[in-house]
Amino acid sequence: MIKASENLMSWKEQAQKPSQDREGNVTGEEYPHTNLIIGLYLFTVPIVWFLDTFVFDFSTQLTGFIPIVFKLLLAAIVISVSLILMNSTHNILFKRESSGNTLINEGPFSRVRHPLYLSILLFHIGIILSSMSIVALVYWSIYLVIFNKMAAYEEEDLLKIFGKEYLEYKKTVPRWIPHINFL
Repeated sequence: MIKASENLMSWKEQAQKPSQDREGNVTGEEYPHTNLIIGLYLFTVPIVWFLDTFVFDFSTQLTGFIPIVFKLLLAAIVISVSLILMNSTHNILFKRESSGNTLINEGPFSRVRHPLYLSILLFHIGIILSSMSIVALVYWSIYLVIFNKMAAYEEEDLLKIFGKEYLEYKKTVPRWIPHINFL
């Protein structure tokens, strides 16, 4: 009986310690159930969009007012930007050599703090633009709020790990909408 309570205390203490990688560096924590949330999002948004666009035709009345060429061109541009952003973010995150705890602030991370989340949201907004589905847009907006909450949670963790360095990064790099310099 004593061993069980000791194990329980050990488990509770362990849960309160920051995560560490193999080298002993402190690592950040994802928002709880991030994979489930993103998985549900990736699965359900296209279903809602498909059902509204092709089955029920509930909220796609705007489709008749906007020429199809314009809708498809706009959708193709947004989807292309999202795929480029997703690819460049993936390359920085997963194809570079790990050098311990370093704040990544290059490539797309120099423009927005959460480029992978942004690329997922942009991809689906591109699909929604192709049919102008208001129901899918409302559903997407709900997930935008959820993604924003996930990003805020992760930023609190990054602030604990990187301190002033991350605070300076937050001051110069926006969470979602990048600063675009044309000159």
